[in-house]
Amino acid sequence: MLPIKPLKWIAFILSSLPLLILILGIINFINLGPNIVEAVLHRTGNTSLNLLMIVLVLPLMAKHTLFRNFIVLSRMLGLFSFFYAGLHLCVYLFIDRNMSILSIQDDFISRPYILAGMIAFLSITPLALTSFKRAQIRLKRLWKKIHQLIYLGTASAIIHYIWQMKIDLSLPMLYLVGFFIILELKKGFRVN
Repeated sequence: MLPIKPLKWIAFILSSLPLLILILGIINFINLGPNIVEAVLHRTGNTSLNLLMIVLVLPLMAKHTLFRNFIVLSRMLGLFSFFYAGLHLCVYLFIDRNMSILSIQDDFISRPYILAGMIAFLSITPLALTSFKRAQIRLKRLWKKIHQLIYLGTASAIIHYIWQMKIDLSLPMLYLVGFFIILELKKGFRVN
């Protein structure tokens, strides 16, 4: 088994890296393309989804002795996922739409992927708010039920990604296939 403390530091650094790269890219106009806002939206959204997928895989990895300690990373990576999703939402609301209620309302009507993204964000918000030990102790059995929302949040995020793509669906479909594989593996572990 790998020691917990170095594992947490490695996870923290790796989870912070996309933000650091993004900030450096914005400052230096590197690798962001002609539309910086769109690039920031895509990178924060993809990072959030990547972390959600990792959080779903961690319990499966913890079934094997070598990776048993990986389960302690779930909370940190889940909170990082929520952070990137929040950043994604803030960039959309404050920079992309300038907090224009009419523009946001029009997006909800004309772009269904915006609704799927909001469902994803709202699904993982209770996870972030109840991710602490005190909430776990107070909520008892309800805590586990609340944290099942990760499946709705991940599925909605994947749908958000698929619907907003216009041409190449290969990467979002890869997430979808990965999600179904994780669900099947989890089902297999419950049976055994």
